[in-house]
Amino acid sequence: MDDRGGHRLPSAVVPTRSQLIKLADEAHAEAAELGRLRDVALEQERQLREMAAGTNEVLHKRPVTSRVNSHMHAEHRLAIAKGQAKIDKKFKAALRAKGFSQGGLARAIDIQPSLLSMYRTGERKIPLSRAKRIEELTGWSVSSWPGVVSDA
Repeated sequence: MDDRGGHRLPSAVVPTRSQLIKLADEAHAEAAELGRLRDVALEQERQLREMAAGTNEVLHKRPVTSRVNSHMHAEHRLAIAKGQAKIDKKFKAALRAKGFSQGGLARAIDIQPSLLSMYRTGERKIPLSRAKRIEELTGWSVSSWPGVVSDA
């Protein structure tokens, strides 16, 4: 066999009939697998579009209005935020020094982050045992909490 320029190609370059058949079979199997994967992807796309269409309807059927702090004026909200900010900076610094975020600390003591926030703002009183556990983990003193109640 030559390369059309009159040069003879080495015989090692020319595959045998059985090698060609094997390569053709492998190509066919790969094409079949690609076809199967395409079908799976198209089915996933269809399901996702169906879910998205259903979700869109559910999310937009009922209007949701916020009633949180609706009776407060903007200057009241700002004053509250400024007052809490100083305490929160120290608290967050204590957490960061021990490698925690507020969410990470909440997970470590097995509570929701929102409950930890309520403890910090004094909206909820923190049980003494939980305050002591936080002190063990972060060094944040039990006496630094706005309200501590003894465990019953």
